[in-house]
Amino acid sequence: LEIFNQLKPYCKHKLKTNVVSNASLYCYLKRFSEMKEICVVICGVLFGYFTTPISPSGEEMTIVPTVGHVPSGLPAFCPPWDIPAFAEFTAYPDHVKHLVVGGVSVA
Repeated sequence: LEIFNQLKPYCKHKLKTNVVSNASLYCYLKRFSEMKEICVVICGVLFGYFTTPISPSGEEMTIVPTVGHVPSGLPAFCPPWDIPAFAEFTAYPDHVKHLVVGGVSVA
């Protein structure tokens, strides 16, 4: 990720100087450096895909540990009143205030 962070200012500098003969290349590299998170995910998926050998019985065996089955949908709602973490959280009014202010600013 650090390479991407260094690539973007380098490409910006090259594009501002207008001395480069292949400005379109630096424009594409700058745009590519802005999508570093997607590139990391794609590399991870490709690594997992290409390192999955097939066992003699014909099943795929993963070298990288995977999550497994994730059930669809949301779990049933239950209020947090009787969870110990909720009691600890509400014991400090500053924590509640920061949560509400953060939630409102995100909304």
